Amino acid sequence: METILTEVKNAKWLVLFGMIASLALIFLDQSAVPVALTSIQQQLMMGGLSLQWVLNAYLLVIAVLIIPGGKLADIYGHKKFFVAGIFTFLIASCLCALAFNGVELIAGRVLQGLGAAIMLPASAVIITSVVSPQERGKMMGIYIAVASIFLAIGPMIGGVVTQYLGWRWVFWLNLPFALFSMFAINKATRIVASKAIRKTLRKVDWLGLACLALSITPLIVALLQSVVLGWNSPILWCLVAISSVSILFFIKAEKYRSQPLLDLKMLSALPVRVGITIIILTQFAIVSIAFWPSFMQEVLKFTAAQAGLGLIPVTLPIMIVSPIAGWLMDKHGPKLPVTMGAFCLVFGSVWVGASAWSQNYLIMLPGLFVFGCGPSFLLACMMTFLFSVVEEHKRGSLAGFTGFFRQLGSTMGLALSSTILSNAYMSKVAAGFQTSYASQFAFTCSTFAIALLSLTIVWLLKYLPNVASEYSSTTTQPIQQVPQRVTE
Repeated sequence: METILTEVKNAKWLVLFGMIASLALIFLDQSAVPVALTSIQQQLMMGGLSLQWVLNAYLLVIAVLIIPGGKLADIYGHKKFFVAGIFTFLIASCLCALAFNGVELIAGRVLQGLGAAIMLPASAVIITSVVSPQERGKMMGIYIAVASIFLAIGPMIGGVVTQYLGWRWVFWLNLPFALFSMFAINKATRIVASKAIRKTLRKVDWLGLACLALSITPLIVALLQSVVLGWNSPILWCLVAISSVSILFFIKAEKYRSQPLLDLKMLSALPVRVGITIIILTQFAIVSIAFWPSFMQEVLKFTAAQAGLGLIPVTLPIMIVSPIAGWLMDKHGPKLPVTMGAFCLVFGSVWVGASAWSQNYLIMLPGLFVFGCGPSFLLACMMTFLFSVVEEHKRGSLAGFTGFFRQLGSTMGLALSSTILSNAYMSKVAAGFQTSYASQFAFTCSTFAIALLSLTIVWLLKYLPNVASEYSSTTTQPIQQVPQRVTE
């Protein structure tokens, strides 16, 4: 099944903003809900562990189900799955807003994660399907840039809404986004499908799905609980061992399936592996900024509001640079924007970490802005590139796989950053240094670690095409006409 544009005026832009609204939903619930946790805890009388799973349940379900969500979208149609995901998210948001206890709220968050896992892969594929290859970079850049604004301003929205309207309105805010997204996709697109292709692909690998869930769930739980359990915990390493054995079994089983849940041949392609690795490293860098407001408050003596405003130079480049990165991708291929993104991460991290010793925000400011440009170049470019090097009927699976590794990269990044910060801080406190010095030292260690990881992207550049024609030659033109097709 394929999604094509209708004859509605400006249909591709209607699709784009519908997809932006769907991604904004996911980002908003990821960054706005944490601000409301204190109010939720007081009103629903939730314990600390239950409250933590208001966040973890959402992230865990997305990580576990996003790969099968992409595969099933390839089988049953990207538009159908996208609409199903939006509808699921809409119902789940209502359940969260109406929850009267912690169990109901966590159940609603699980259902929200299911909706996000269904619609995320489908939305990215739909955007690349309805425009020409020459426009994919630009459209993907705008898609990521505008939606990411909600990730940046989510904490502010969550704080204002919780304070003046109550925490339940954090979830009620999802309704207009979801309704607009469903309207846009139904108005601007329609489905076409080949019966032969439909018959061939419509076979779900349920064994693979069960094995994948058993592989991913223990790993994600271990990473999410690493700070609580500690890296020396036998429970944590038992979960990692279960995950490792299950992953090996899953890979072996998938090799012999006629219609595998995850096409390992697709992942054997070097460009795909390189692109996914770059995305993981980028997510490591992005998630590290979650700890920067604490440094600003502890060392620079900012208030909570000032610390939030202090991160604007990091988030502002998203809406400026992502469309530029997409245009460079369309014009020159992936190597140039990836080079620029890697340079921004390395230079920005080193500048921020080194200038932090001045305890002067203005001196840190250039590094913050340059750092913020890095993910904007890398994500828009790599998402477009990956969709360009696989067959069209496998793009949903690839989107699901990429989405999983973005979630995994974020979770691993949080665990790694918190470990570096904690160990560096405790080592200096144990040595007799003041807490402010220990905080400053730990912050610099974490930023330099991000710089070292980002240098890996520079090494990976040799595996990327150098000009636009090298990657665009592998693409397929989107279908404009529908000869001998069955309209559904």
